[in-house]
Amino acid sequence: MKIQWKNNEDQILENLRNQREIECFSIVNRGEFWYKLLNETQKEELRKWYLAWLDVPETKTIPNKPEWLK
Repeated sequence: MKIQWKNNEDQILENLRNQREIECFSIVNRGEFWYKLLNETQKEELRKWYLAWLDVPETKTIPNKPEWLK
């Protein structure tokens, strides 16, 4: 059996994906009732933040969470 070692780049990407799972998906995957409480500005900020998280494997930049989510 051949052991495959992760290179530094693979480890960075795995860490970023794990962080995305914890920080982003737990918020984005909330139910319909939560989304109905958001105003239009909040929905747009949430959309941009989510898309930035989806791009994190390419950008390697963790997006800033909207202030109202903190």
